[in-house]
Formats: sequence, structure tokens, C-alpha cells
Amino acid sequence: MHVRVASAQVQQGKMQELIDIYNNSIVPSFKTLKGFKSAYLMTDVGSYTALSVTVWESEAVLTEAEASSTYQEIVAAASDILGGPIDSDTYELSVEASV
Repeated sequence: MHVRVASAQVQQGKMQELIDIYNNSIVPSFKTLKGFKSAYLMTDVGSYTALSVTVWESEAVLTEAEASSTYQEIVAAASDILGGPIDSDTYELSVEASV
């Protein structure tokens, strides 16, 4: 599996709006994309920073998803409340554990 880690600054006072958009719009949109496994959003209100982690079946499906119009709509939905560009990296998931 492969993981996309994206971080961005959020405009002051817009963190809850980002959380709502992520939960109510972005995650449901991700669920329509082939190979999507899971999504996590971490936030730090004090530094106005948000970190999104998405897990995908493979690097190929992640690349395919990023090229889709749905993915571009997801990025656009969040861009209005971000305070700058989205920085992202891709990693291979090497260990997964849960209780």
C-alpha cells in the first residue's frame, strides 16, 4: 500500500470549516475513487496547520486517483480555506498495526 501525506497552513478561524469539509465532502469523494483505503486528518489549531494522510492500494492507483477530476475537485474544495499551497509526499506503507 502507499500513503499520501499532505500538509498545509489553514487560514485563521477556518480550521473547523476544513474539518467539516474533510469529513462531509472530501472523505465521501475519496471513497468513490478506486483503490482508496482510508483517510486521516490531523490538525493543530495553535499553528493553523493541517495534515492529511490517505492510504491507497498501490502507487499506481494513487497516481491514477490524483489525475482524476474527482481528486482535483477535492483539492479545489479545500483551497479556499487554506493559507497557502499544499505540500505533499508519497510513501510506501511498511508497517501497519491496530488494536
